[in-house]
Amino acid sequence: MAKLRLTVGRGHVEELARLRHPVGAVEELIWNSLDADAENVTVVLERNDFDGVDRVAVIDDGTGIAAEKCSDYFEQIGTSWKKRTQVSEVKKRVLHGKNGRGRVRAFALGSEVRWTSVSGMQGIRRRVVIESDRGSMDEFDVSDPEPTTDATGTVFEAFGGEDL
Repeated sequence: MAKLRLTVGRGHVEELARLRHPVGAVEELIWNSLDADAENVTVVLERNDFDGVDRVAVIDDGTGIAAEKCSDYFEQIGTSWKKRTQVSEVKKRVLHGKNGRGRVRAFALGSEVRWTSVSGMQGIRRRVVIESDRGSMDEFDVSDPEPTTDATGTVFEAFGGEDL
């Protein structure tokens, strides 16, 4: 007997991303920042000469994304580490997201997405960069972690034209 593992097709990922709902995507990213114990969250819209948005950034001072956790956060859709715990790691805030869709909702903001994140454990801070684009929205490239002296937090960026 053969055992088959259910996989998610790209069309379903696009449906979950809700590409035509950018405000909901920003909301998800803000909630992720708060779930990471951020005290400050800034949303930046960079406009072009025609008053269109060229770049969206969500910047926080939370605990960041540890390189060891990237697979937990980005590999599976429809589930989240937040289902296994009730409160945030440091400030013990009640967590918001539990459906594991925020990372694909980000594609509603641009054709390319990037998280640059600094996390710290036992006084050692490391930076990791996670990137993807709409052409491969079911795959994320994760850099090797690099030592840094920067403060913990995450900068999410979305940019690129309308290619829906």
